[in-house]
Amino acid sequence: MKFTLPNGLTGSGILFNQVYLEELTGKQQNYLINTKYKSPIDHIEPLLTDLIKRVESEDGQELDVPIKELINKHLSIEDTSFILAKLREITFGETYILEKQECPHCQEKQDLSIDLGSLEIMTPEKKENTTILPKSGLEVEYNPITFGKLKGYSSDPDQMLNNAVTSTLSMVVKRIGDNSNITEESIMELKALDNNHIQKNVPQQSHLDTKITHECKGCKVDFDIELEVLSSDFFVAG
Repeated sequence: MKFTLPNGLTGSGILFNQVYLEELTGKQQNYLINTKYKSPIDHIEPLLTDLIKRVESEDGQELDVPIKELINKHLSIEDTSFILAKLREITFGETYILEKQECPHCQEKQDLSIDLGSLEIMTPEKKENTTILPKSGLEVEYNPITFGKLKGYSSDPDQMLNNAVTSTLSMVVKRIGDNSNITEESIMELKALDNNHIQKNVPQQSHLDTKITHECKGCKVDFDIELEVLSSDFFVAG
């Protein structure tokens, strides 16, 4: 099936935003129960390498990039999340059940039925892709977070715990001044005021709205649930 990505990617001035997907088979279900992965999102790469058949422009020009490279280096994590939601939908249908969700107000547990086909694409107001740091005066250029960057970050629990700020910022910064070889050390060298500025001005990507507002069956007060589309549990049929 064909879907239009929230963002897509541009090459040689052409926007490639049409993705062709095939549904899960038993082969991919095996990926979802592999317990030897280093991070909780390692299942995504083999899953999408198998099931993304191609990416095209709207006029049918095919993107000439290997699917594995596309997933790790080019697709934004927002587009990847969209693809996973659509993959779940075409495999098991539009209805997705979240079982035994606890209301934060009255603690009553209830099953929630979600129509995946009704989830909306949120398109933020255009935000500049560069910003000037207030302390150093250097220009920062941003890039989207890709699956490959997120996987590398999530596979190292110590890094997540000890370097949360610098690791996160190094994923979204493409260039600082003339330096395009951005590492955690590049971020660590910046003053805290500059780092805060980088974080505050990260441009948002278009994304699938995975925040579900539900009225509790017990106390009748609304509460929010976030769909964890990057989790392997998202593909458990039910």
